[in-house]
Amino acid sequence: MNTGEKIKQHRLIKKISPKDIAAILDMDVSNYYKIERDEVKPDIEKIVKIAEAFGVEPKDLLPDDKFTFNISHNTTEKGGNGYLIYHDHSNDKLVELQEKRIKDLEDKIKMQEEIIALLKAKDVK
Repeated sequence: MNTGEKIKQHRLIKKISPKDIAAILDMDVSNYYKIERDEVKPDIEKIVKIAEAFGVEPKDLLPDDKFTFNISHNTTEKGGNGYLIYHDHSNDKLVELQEKRIKDLEDKIKMQEEIIALLKAKDVK
C-alpha cells in the first residue's frame, strides 16, 4: 500500500475529514487530496503532523517493504527543513539474487574443472 492510500485509510478509520487534516497541514483541501492520490509526496513535516493527528508513528504512513524512511536536515535562513527520501530496495534484492547466482555458477565451474582434471589423470595412467 502506498503513502496516500495509508493516509486515507487512517483518516477514514479515525473519522477525520479531509478539511480538518488540510487545516492541520495549513493547506487547501484540494492540495491535501493530491497527497491521498499520491500525486505529490508529503515532506517529513507533513508526515509527522498527519501521523500525530492519527495517533500513529510516521513510519506507519510510508509504503510497505519497498522503501526506507530517511530524514536529513538542511539548515537555511528560515531554519531546518526536513526531507522525506524514498529508497527503492527492489534493485538491492535483484543484485543480491544475481550475486548468489554467480557464486552458484562459479561453484559449478569449479566442480566441472575438478571432474575434468580427474578424467585427464585417469587417462594418463
